[in-house]
Amino acid sequence: MNASGNLQYPLSSRLLMFLSHINLDYMQKYIAKIDQDCVFGGKRHEPSLIANLQGILQMLIYASEERLHEFQPKYKIDHARILSLIFEIHPPLRLFTDSFEYISFLEHPDAVKIENFEQSFTHPDPAVRMAVAKHQNNVIKTKYKKEI
Repeated sequence: MNASGNLQYPLSSRLLMFLSHINLDYMQKYIAKIDQDCVFGGKRHEPSLIANLQGILQMLIYASEERLHEFQPKYKIDHARILSLIFEIHPPLRLFTDSFEYISFLEHPDAVKIENFEQSFTHPDPAVRMAVAKHQNNVIKTKYKKEI
């Protein structure tokens, strides 16, 4: 939407912010639709999924920045719940590691639902390893608990 309209200020982030403020159920359906629409020939198309989910992550960043710069934010966004909805579809780790802006989202408790989450413990970027460090013990305990 932003690219095709040649907009100087991103409009899609503001629209998503408004919709998530008005109706969180809409965001749940929207994320589920993105997940469903990114399956081609029975396989999940990772680049397409990442590209579509990045808009939601950008909205969360934009909402956080707006909250910092205004005395009272225009919209109350449940960041944690929206992130939980994203993690429910088991997104690829690359969604959060390809851009420095998104690494902090890995600190969310539901981040352990990410596809191949354990790879983040040995990721070459130290910022990624730091963001997931608090999850490492829980993931290891859960993994070995299942094997016993």
